[in-house]
Amino acid sequence: MKKWKTLSTKLIEENRFASFKVDEFETAEGNKGSYYYHLNNNAACAFAQLSEDQFVMLREYRYLLDQISLSHVQARVEIGEDAIDAAHREVIEEVGYKAGEMISLGWMASAPAISKEVFSVFLARDLSLEEKNNDEFEDTEVVIMSRAQIDEAVVSGEIWDSNVIATWQKVKMFLDSES
Repeated sequence: MKKWKTLSTKLIEENRFASFKVDEFETAEGNKGSYYYHLNNNAACAFAQLSEDQFVMLREYRYLLDQISLSHVQARVEIGEDAIDAAHREVIEEVGYKAGEMISLGWMASAPAISKEVFSVFLARDLSLEEKNNDEFEDTEVVIMSRAQIDEAVVSGEIWDSNVIATWQKVKMFLDSES
């Protein structure tokens, strides 16, 4: 497959969280078009593992879908911040644990057809209790779940966020490789 050529990039809108852009492009065959997309500082997500078979999950409200979500820790990476530092910060803020070990499991693209965002995947271990400190727009409930309960929640649709499902798959593959 041949890559497309970017002819120009225009900023449409920008705020402290993200920017929205449009590229004018040309395919290898000479077809021209416009491509609209979202750009931010990327994200980090972490499954916090309390013990061999216990994980710290979150229930939270997701405004855009007007639904309660069962999720793992998800963090916006701040400008100048490393993804691993964002993961450490958010594990404390969202679930109230400090990770003694943060294992990198790679990265994934969240929605590559409409966003340049990538998210780094981590497994947080060696947890010790800290004070939970959600920001003003986060209202989360900590839920402790076993591996089987997380799998059941994916099958039942209680976990419906594709990033959570994909991250959980990477975590399970890593855990299986340790066995």
